[in-house]
Amino acid sequence: MAAHHQLLETQKLAALHYYAVHPTSYDTDAMVTPDFAGLARERRIREDAGIPHIQFNGCAGDITPGKYNDGAPENRPVLTDRVYQAMINSERDIERIPLHNFEWRTQFAHLPPREDMIESNLLAVLRDSTKRDGERSRAALMLAYLRRTETPIAFSSLMLNECAGIVHLPGEAFIEYQLYAQAQRPDLFVAVASYGDCGPGYICLEKSFAEGGYEPNDSFCAPQSEMVMKRTIAALLK
Repeated sequence: MAAHHQLLETQKLAALHYYAVHPTSYDTDAMVTPDFAGLARERRIREDAGIPHIQFNGCAGDITPGKYNDGAPENRPVLTDRVYQAMINSERDIERIPLHNFEWRTQFAHLPPREDMIESNLLAVLRDSTKRDGERSRAALMLAYLRRTETPIAFSSLMLNECAGIVHLPGEAFIEYQLYAQAQRPDLFVAVASYGDCGPGYICLEKSFAEGGYEPNDSFCAPQSEMVMKRTIAALLK
């Protein structure tokens, strides 16, 4: 019985990986795929006796493979290997820490919708069969978020001992929110997962809307959402 108990204490049950990158190598073939991050995770599971490896996407709303990817299909295995090597390296120097205390925290917040999202206008686009599929799809997503903004969005964190915390955020949050979370507790190792609720779309910074670009154009929440995000993150980590 003692030997069995010792085995359970040291047995690897799962590995959680956190990596902030928009995991898209190319997406013009209309195929559903886990892309390079998922392929790296599946490779790691196969060679690790089937032990679950779970990959959490960090705040990657404005972080992409960038210069390492030009959209060519042959780059997908290259990017897969980069994430796979990151997984290997992260597990190389594991420190075992007995877990004696943990705390699950939850905060609820409203991220206000964009003021230019008007229901009648969105319905008109949605019902117009001459519009492109992408335009109608975007109008449907905006309408869905507009109609649910009275329902608060869940933010959460898992605090482990006095040494680590895992923060869970909604939307395609910008990397600045991950850096902000980590700055709140420099005494802890803080991992951040985003994409928990993609209703808001991109969660940009307030200044992003003046700067323009794809992300603020495809965000469904208003510029003042930055203040709400930071206030809620701080409450989770205080």
